[in-house]
Amino acid sequence: MNLGWKLALVTKGLASPTLLESYTAERLPVIASMLEKTKLLANNMFSSSGDMSKMEASFKRGHELLQLGVNYRGSKSVVDDSPKATDEEVIDPYRSGEDGQVRAGDRAPDAPDLLDSEGHAFCIYDLLKTTHHTLLLFSSDLKFVQSALNVVKDKDTLFKKVVILPKGSKADEYGLIDGVDHVLEDSHGHAYEDYNISSKALPVVVVRPDGWIGATVASEEGLQRYLRAVFAA
Repeated sequence: MNLGWKLALVTKGLASPTLLESYTAERLPVIASMLEKTKLLANNMFSSSGDMSKMEASFKRGHELLQLGVNYRGSKSVVDDSPKATDEEVIDPYRSGEDGQVRAGDRAPDAPDLLDSEGHAFCIYDLLKTTHHTLLLFSSDLKFVQSALNVVKDKDTLFKKVVILPKGSKADEYGLIDGVDHVLEDSHGHAYEDYNISSKALPVVVVRPDGWIGATVASEEGLQRYLRAVFAA
């Protein structure tokens, strides 16, 4: 999927062929790290020399092999305005989210209990598809929402646009905002918590077709930087 959505954009003339280079940049560190981990497991197994306690210990699998922390935080194709995002940061391709921070380059977390104006419940994963980017706007400020929508206006078919209102802001009071596919209330606050919206103040999240976060930004300017990184011809 990492390569598939990029190939689709390039073959349709919607992105430069240089976008394909990000596949190697994103996946190679993950592959190399996994090979190192499996080599270590093999060495531990064959060096146990019949010692049952050592052999049992060699069968233990760490957090990394669950692969839930796989990330592309170091990719030049993601845009991250988080305070911790620096060029000097040492990034482990198998360790994301341990500090409680969801960042660009991480797998998008799910969140339940998102209610539309008719009370129908959605979760984040209901909104994601392999055929489009998903723009999540965590805001009840209609002026801000409209400015973000204007940024992706000429790429309307490539994005699903979702406004996620904070807990207590009823979706039926907003109606369907022009240009938005869904207006949903985060009825239990799970989405705002999982995406660290209140603490990071980065209300714009772009989820790529492969389910990884392409951008966590605070403004339309940050969103424009993501579009240039991915869709520049």
